[in-house]
Amino acid sequence: MSDENVWRPSRARWAGPDGVVWRRQQKWLTERDARRFFRRKTGRVAVEASASQVLTWLRSEERAAFWGAHVAGHVDDLQRHVPRNEKGVTYHVSVWKSETGERLTLLSEMC
Repeated sequence: MSDENVWRPSRARWAGPDGVVWRRQQKWLTERDARRFFRRKTGRVAVEASASQVLTWLRSEERAAFWGAHVAGHVDDLQRHVPRNEKGVTYHVSVWKSETGERLTLLSEMC
């Protein structure tokens, strides 16, 4: 199976559209920890669509609104059941680092 067909959080590393190679750090974050990483002005944030695996990169000024509208209360850290949001998804949140030390917070939609 090609690595492109494997869900990103299941990979040890993957390359973004700009060629930056991301290496996985912690496997899953709790909602509290995810919110802290998500709201930082530094680093990148991306949302991976569950079916298409398409990445949507969020600018820092978009993050708070996206969190409040879609993610808050729907982070599945595999510890307890969480309800699905209005799109019918929950989110797994993982942290990645580039070779230059830049941090990426990746929200992966789960159906």
